[in-house]
Amino acid sequence: WVDYNGHVHESRYLQLFADATDALLGELGVDADYLAAVASYFTVETHLSHLRQLEAGDRVHVTTQVLDSDEKRLHVFHVLLCEGEDDPVATAEQMLLHVSAETGRVFPAAPTVASRIAEIGDAHSAIEPPRQAGRLAAGRDPGGAGGAAEKLPWPLWKVARSVPSTTPNRWMTSARL
Repeated sequence: WVDYNGHVHESRYLQLFADATDALLGELGVDADYLAAVASYFTVETHLSHLRQLEAGDRVHVTTQVLDSDEKRLHVFHVLLCEGEDDPVATAEQMLLHVSAETGRVFPAAPTVASRIAEIGDAHSAIEPPRQAGRLAAGRDPGGAGGAAEKLPWPLWKVARSVPSTTPNRWMTSARL
């Protein structure tokens, strides 16, 4: 977990975010039976921002906000926080695609999963999306002429919740490094 500088290795940040995505998927009903018989969500894009360092022994948790979805896509934003602190350690924005277990192709989510995502969205639609959401990597110019980076092309609906925690409006997983 710790690199040669005495800090948590950068790959472990992604592992913590992946664990948070798995916790969210479990809450959506994407369990072992669903994975075997229906489909799974595959992460197809991740934007990580390392904002400060973690060290061995730090207690952390991840909050997850669902930014958008449709029948085949799930767009989420994770925030990694140290216990007792408000400033993020890192963030990750991810796009996931729902992929059929039978064909290996992108496939609509089952109605039970889609309705759970909609339920979360309806319950938390007033939550402001993170200001970092939709940003491109620094130095990248999508217009080719020095223009500002554009927002991602899909609309955002704002949602957050918690995976078993005492706070009912956030998805949360915890770990000790």
